[in-house]
Amino acid sequence: MGDRANVYVKNTDTQGVFLYSHWGGTELPATVQKALKRKARWDDEQYLARIIFDTMTDGRAGDTGFGISAVIGDNSYPIIYLDCRTQEIGFAAEPGPNVAPERPKEMIPFAKFIEQDARWPSANSDGE
Repeated sequence: MGDRANVYVKNTDTQGVFLYSHWGGTELPATVQKALKRKARWDDEQYLARIIFDTMTDGRAGDTGFGISAVIGDNSYPIIYLDCRTQEIGFAAEPGPNVAPERPKEMIPFAKFIEQDARWPSANSDGE
């Protein structure tokens, strides 16, 4: 059993990286918000992905609990989707195996996201 969730940081028009949390899924929107509140490297996907991952791991060492991959790991929530080029965030439906998630129809600016209540979309949402 776990509380699995993923963040997708879009790197190019066709690629991105998944940041996986095995135990922190429930709190992942707030964790991403905490990372974005640093207001650092929003336009640099490599650095922003590392900042988010550092915030996710919060200094915890070990061989389990977190991962970085080109494909999605186990998942129980919509995908937190970040686009550094547009500096927007949204919630995407889970993609198929070896497929990047589709850009959510509803995206909001990072600056707006860090000012609101960070939580998962409501249960009646389609993940976008």
